[in-house]
Amino acid sequence: MNCKPPLPHRMLLPLLVGAVLSACASAPPPPPAPPTVVPAAWSAPLPHNGDPARLQDWWRQWNDPVLLELIVDAQAVSADLTEARARLAQAQAAQIAATAAGRPQVDGSLQAARATTSGPAGPGGPPATQAAASLLMNWELDLWGGQQAGRDAADARVDASAARWHDARVAVAAEVARARVSLRHCERSLALTRADVEARGALARLSTLRAQAGLEAPAATALLTASAAQGRAEQRDQQTRCASERQGLAALTGWSLARLDQRLAGQEDAPQPAGPPIPQRLPAEQLQQRPDLRAADREWLAARADVGVADAARYPRLTLSGQIGRVGQRGTGGDATTWSLGPLQLSLPLVDGGRRDAEAQAARVRLAAAAARYEATARQAVREVEQALLAHDGASARQADVREAADGFRRALAATESRHRAGLASAQELEEARRAALAAQQSVLTWELEQKLAWIALYRAMGGGWTPAEPSPALPVRP
Repeated sequence: MNCKPPLPHRMLLPLLVGAVLSACASAPPPPPAPPTVVPAAWSAPLPHNGDPARLQDWWRQWNDPVLLELIVDAQAVSADLTEARARLAQAQAAQIAATAAGRPQVDGSLQAARATTSGPAGPGGPPATQAAASLLMNWELDLWGGQQAGRDAADARVDASAARWHDARVAVAAEVARARVSLRHCERSLALTRADVEARGALARLSTLRAQAGLEAPAATALLTASAAQGRAEQRDQQTRCASERQGLAALTGWSLARLDQRLAGQEDAPQPAGPPIPQRLPAEQLQQRPDLRAADREWLAARADVGVADAARYPRLTLSGQIGRVGQRGTGGDATTWSLGPLQLSLPLVDGGRRDAEAQAARVRLAAAAARYEATARQAVREVEQALLAHDGASARQADVREAADGFRRALAATESRHRAGLASAQELEEARRAALAAQQSVLTWELEQKLAWIALYRAMGGGWTPAEPSPALPVRP
């Protein structure tokens, strides 16, 4: 069988040298440059500067000390916050590892052996103990910026994880405030329902007495009796809703129902917050303070740095190694110090089945996905803020009307009750006036709830609050 002779070694050397020179002549392409519409540095600070104590200061505007306790305890038991803290710790550990990757690595080595030598004539001497201690150094030079890109990616991910942690804190605070306001609204609605039930029962009893005396038609008595029964059913339904609200608030904070009832007993209704005025137009700098938007920006930068890491892996690696140690032998009297510097090793990727090219392409795909997530987050931020502003504006615009309607229907009910006692109004007229007055009073409570919920929604949409400022250009988004 005829086989080609192996390629002589003297022919392999020029080929390897040529491949090395060809690889070194072309540096990896730079990662995509950031869009010009995005600032080079993140200038907008996180609301409350990321300080948990300052986050509580924001909610002191409600003059509700129990709310502050609820927020603190809810954050302590929140699974989302626990997970966010774990992700932050994981990112910080990865940051330390990425920083260490660009520095010389030094390892220590200790060795000990006992041996004897022998020859054709027999044993050559007594056993000897040999001990050696050495330090091993290894350092990969950052020829193509891959290690620096890895550090940049780790730094960006730490910043993103910190923003996610703050976003979780803000979300918990907003959810607790919403639950507290909803529970208080339910309790006030329940008190209104109870008063209405008492009024219905009194009218039904009075109608029964009048019917027995022949002064009221049986149909009118039946109507008022049915209305009283309906009121009691509505009261029980309202009690169930309030119990559900209490359970939800207790679950958020980890409090027992007994403790929650004790702390909320005698609490006045939280007034409308007297903090910064609701902004009608928001500057881009304030919208950029949203932690989720900051996290999306940092994740884009991390993905951009990953492109640099993947590109650098496609090019040669230059490694410098060295060793210094001391070797001693007991039994032979030998003792020596050894050291070496080198070799200087150049590793050239030749054939990997396209793995490095595929990883570089995958990194660019992840960068495009991160840019899309940033755009989506920015659009969602604008949407949430606008919806919160519209809700607050709509509630504010209805204030005068709902109060005027409640006052008018209350006076109409009082007049109808007087006419009914005098026999000048029917039970049907009385029932209609009562329902209209109750609905108007419930509308006032609903308006107050909507206004406070809109305030909370804007707090959440702004990522944790806002400060008065002049309008500025629209929020930039990543292309």
